[in-house]
Amino acid sequence: MKILSPDPHELEIVAHFSFLGLSGTSLMAFIGALECLLGLGFWSGYLAKFVAWTGISVLLAMNISGILGGGGTIASPIGLLIKNTPLWCCMGLLAANGAGKWRLPSLKLSNGNS
Repeated sequence: MKILSPDPHELEIVAHFSFLGLSGTSLMAFIGALECLLGLGFWSGYLAKFVAWTGISVLLAMNISGILGGGGTIASPIGLLIKNTPLWCCMGLLAANGAGKWRLPSLKLSNGNS
């Protein structure tokens, strides 16, 4: 949703990060694109633990930067962290246990012999 229809409240938060050289809408689209790539990484099952730890790190960084650098636009910082608790738990389980048996099938490349 960050790409197609950004939330006005989230735009208000990222507007405080204009020092990065991007407009609020551009920064939201960039964050949305990175979240899509991360989602594809989760879905694929490849490098599951790495993707999970990356997701945990990115979500933590986004939450902390929004709370500390958002200019007070986040009314309930604790509420933000609580709202993200199910996602933290899912990523934590994936980081601890890996993808299990399911993952997209590997591509088998021919070595030229038929």
